[in-house]
Amino acid sequence: MNNVELSKMGLRNLFRRKLRTSLTVMGVVVGTASVVIMLSLGIGLQESFMQNLERMGDLRVITVHQQHRHHEMEVKYGSGGSRSRSEETKKLNEETIKEIEAFPGVMAVMRMTETHLKFTSGRYETHLNVMGINSEVMEHFDFNIKEGRLLNDSDTNAVVFGGQVAMQFYNPREMHKGGGGGMHFGGGGEFIDGEFVMPKPPVDVLNDSVFMSFDTHHIASFDGQESTAPKRPKRIRIEAVGLLDDQQFDEFSWGVMMDIDYLEKLITDNERRQGTSGGSNRQRGRDEKQYNRIRVRVEDIEDVKGVQEYIRNMGFNAHSLGDMVEEMKGFSRTVQAVLGGIGAIAFLVAALGITNTMIMSIYERTREIGVMKVLGCKLVSIRNLFLFESAMIGFFGGLIGLGISYGISLLLNLILGPMMGGGMVGGEENIRISVIPIWLAFAGVMFSMLVGLISGYYPARRAMKISALKAIKTE
Repeated sequence: MNNVELSKMGLRNLFRRKLRTSLTVMGVVVGTASVVIMLSLGIGLQESFMQNLERMGDLRVITVHQQHRHHEMEVKYGSGGSRSRSEETKKLNEETIKEIEAFPGVMAVMRMTETHLKFTSGRYETHLNVMGINSEVMEHFDFNIKEGRLLNDSDTNAVVFGGQVAMQFYNPREMHKGGGGGMHFGGGGEFIDGEFVMPKPPVDVLNDSVFMSFDTHHIASFDGQESTAPKRPKRIRIEAVGLLDDQQFDEFSWGVMMDIDYLEKLITDNERRQGTSGGSNRQRGRDEKQYNRIRVRVEDIEDVKGVQEYIRNMGFNAHSLGDMVEEMKGFSRTVQAVLGGIGAIAFLVAALGITNTMIMSIYERTREIGVMKVLGCKLVSIRNLFLFESAMIGFFGGLIGLGISYGISLLLNLILGPMMGGGMVGGEENIRISVIPIWLAFAGVMFSMLVGLISGYYPARRAMKISALKAIKTE
């Protein structure tokens, strides 16, 4: 008996007992759908988390901080004595940065100087974090520009605003009227025709005149009067050349970027004007300049962990969104294991159903098996016949179960996706609650067939051991 004849006979036997075969297949359908849907929920959880992480920043970027604390270390001497001394903190200077830049896998390093400044436009104002950066590396850090352009080497007073900055402006003279009128801070908005619409920003940061200053003392009070300071900082006119995408929610979304050298010059001039210390430190050579933090862009996400570990071994604090990814992957694996285990119970019941069906089939076809043996059919062919039938039950059940899984997944995403998406950062994008990748679909059907084969192995072995003479005599 060749494989084609064996397959035809097996299919005929399955369709000869349509009701019993259908009920057994339904058990596999429930088992397959349960496992696939449960695993898809875990995969969907991980995917939605990754999407939100990507909106918070690039997974290939490492933030490096200067360590500000000293820790004691014990120094051993030949005589057996010991003495503790304070280990010197590694400096985050140009020499160190060049060492990091030379490490394999590092694409670019962004030097950063930060300060907090006041921004005004007409009667509106706000206080923002200003980040001075070396503009030549901006293109390597995947800044998404909504309007305008990034900074370039020739820019001085040019700035790039974060996508959420425009909503931070408020009218200070209206704060005492009705609970802070004019203050937005990214809030507000309403649903119009089923769509969430944010209010119009009070300031067009790209087209309106915007000034900044080191005015930390001259802040309007609630009665509209201004406090005084010895020397009022001068206003500095800026040129807004770019606006970041307002769908990004990282630290740059609520801040301002400008050329690092120009910002340090402004800080130095202000310190001289106010007569504060620190200006002389900023006039040192570039090689002696120190940074509180830098950002390191790695070429491949697989290299992030190695580069991060190297920087930590140098004596710096280094973290990235990849740290959260590792934690999330561990949590996701746990969730998938629990959910998959719940679905596997249904598969176990289906496996018992297949075994029971095949054993009943043997009892009904004992005489048929005896005839096959008398006619010279090989024992392995008899075994393969029953294994083929049980595998087909698993295959058809898995195929139908996969189709039902896609339907349930679609309904979950259509019904629960908008509800879950509305509570996330940004709130406008629907998320996928259930995700069935190709590998999961393929694995679901293959696993169903495997369960069928395993469940049919004992009945197939039993069919091989039946005595031909006794089988023929069976009514």
